Amino acid sequence: MALKVSPEAIAIEEMLQAKSARDAEKYEHLREKAAERVLEEPSKKPAKNADWATKLEVMRETYPNAFRPWKTDDDESLKKHFLAKASIKQLSEALGRQPGSIRARLKKHYGDDYEAAR
Repeated sequence: MALKVSPEAIAIEEMLQAKSARDAEKYEHLREKAAERVLEEPSKKPAKNADWATKLEVMRETYPNAFRPWKTDDDESLKKHFLAKASIKQLSEALGRQPGSIRARLKKHYGDDYEAAR
């Protein structure tokens, strides 16, 4: 009796299996795109077992100021451009910092709801 499955559970399982199969077909093009992207773009990420200096060097190829102290001029530029509606990506590129660093700095200046400061 302990291993008996209710008819409702069986019906739910069949419905979920059918939906999963439909969704797999529907989104197969995304899997193909992801596979193409992996082949096109060599990863800039260092190996997981790389030391911190190696990881930092790779990060700074894209974000030259990654993990560097913030200068007063950088903070002023960040605030000025943020209030002028620059996106996180634009700020990241302009200041040479990772998007997470930009968000953290905006939280420091404007609080958790920094988007409302615009």
